[in-house]
Amino acid sequence: IVILLVLFLKNEKNKIKQLLFSSLIVAAGFNLFLNYSVLPVLFEYQGARNALEIFKENRSHKGVLKNLHLEEFELYYWANVPVESFSSWEDFYVFLDKEEPWVYTDQNGLEVVGQIKGQIDSVIVIPHRGMNELSFQFLNPDTRCESLKNNYLIKVK
Repeated sequence: IVILLVLFLKNEKNKIKQLLFSSLIVAAGFNLFLNYSVLPVLFEYQGARNALEIFKENRSHKGVLKNLHLEEFELYYWANVPVESFSSWEDFYVFLDKEEPWVYTDQNGLEVVGQIKGQIDSVIVIPHRGMNELSFQFLNPDTRCESLKNNYLIKVK
């Protein structure tokens, strides 16, 4: 690619074409760099993917996961296990009485589930940062942990 760039710049006399071609090469190189080194690291902080992985590893065949208070649609997209969305409080109470309910939620949802059921089998803290919530603090590896918020994967008794 570098050889093609040098040959083109030597042979092309039009400065605008040189600038456009150079800009295109730089943009393509930057895009490749982001796709292969930066974005995979950022996707590690997607809470829904981590929650699904933990859920798949620890559930029995009767386990069902429900999303409560979170707008994380990748939970449904990446799931190859049963995942339900919150529809109403009546359905949620019925859901919590099933044999093996799991809930993926935020701090408020954790408190609600604790108040409703009283007994919680386990709570797994999942550090999370949505891709639509990127900030300089998150992009800096030294301050990344400070910018994460906690979501919770709850196995209810």
